[in-house]
Amino acid sequence: VYLRKARINRAVDPAVGGVQGTFVAEPQTAPITLPMEYVKLIEPLSSQVALQPLTEIEMTTVAGGEVFGVAMRPSVSPDGAIRLHAPITLGFDVPDTARRLAFTVAMDLDETVPESRRPLAGCELVVYDGDEEIARHTLTPDGPAKRLNLPLAGEGLRIALKNGVNGPVLDRVILTDGQLLVSE
Repeated sequence: VYLRKARINRAVDPAVGGVQGTFVAEPQTAPITLPMEYVKLIEPLSSQVALQPLTEIEMTTVAGGEVFGVAMRPSVSPDGAIRLHAPITLGFDVPDTARRLAFTVAMDLDETVPESRRPLAGCELVVYDGDEEIARHTLTPDGPAKRLNLPLAGEGLRIALKNGVNGPVLDRVILTDGQLLVSE
């Protein structure tokens, strides 16, 4: 189990005031409660499956990637976040044994975007496994982040970001914590 900012690998006495770093390598006699918002990743213990970060999969722009004549290529930050601007469709060279895809998506509007312009933002995220649409989510500037956890058949992964009703104005999103569950 990994925390956001710390790896969990040893026991901590809950009487000390909760989580103070890392824990969980040995069976616990007392239950430990950990809010899920602190958990970044739980690695499977089975040797038959593995987690692979989405950013480690070869990513290509299949369509789009240009807004008003200006190239808007996807970018990957050092922390593994993928930033996109609609319209764009990305293809990922996932292994045939990929069984699940999980990531969080949210609008990517920082404090430099004036409040008066935020209503212009909004777009739609569509996820495809091969030719089959497996998820569709509308993103709005005031909407919360959405965690997606989707089954895959390993037919070829595409993630499309489609313009909102106001065209590609401020249609920027951020994908975080992207992981593939892959059978060995």
